[in-house]
Amino acid sequence: MNKSIVTLLTAGLLGLAANAYAHHSFPAHYFADRMITIEGKLTEYLFRNPHSFLHMEVVNDEGEVEIWAAEWGNTLRMVSQGYTAESFQPGDRLIVSGNPSRNAGHRIRLVTLTRPADGLEVTRDGPRPTN
Repeated sequence: MNKSIVTLLTAGLLGLAANAYAHHSFPAHYFADRMITIEGKLTEYLFRNPHSFLHMEVVNDEGEVEIWAAEWGNTLRMVSQGYTAESFQPGDRLIVSGNPSRNAGHRIRLVTLTRPADGLEVTRDGPRPTN
């Protein structure tokens, strides 16, 4: 293999590695040192890559409805934890705690989720143990 091809391949791999690291730098998008909790009705569950989202109607302190987006994991990780595209349905009442967005808007990085109707409790790393 000639030297220019090796150099080109190495540069390409380094570029891909830098992009992957930057993509997963959640503190660039969310306040890692802050936690908030929202509660509301699920309007849309997007089970997709690179990250899944729960869109919720949340009533604020003034009684107005706000649409919030809770960012979760990728589908491969979620499937390994037992979740599917049917795990959550519009109308589910959810309580989500997590890191608030650094940008304007109503967005949160999911750390915990509770569905009171059936007692489901989730952490970012999977379902919570029942005992």
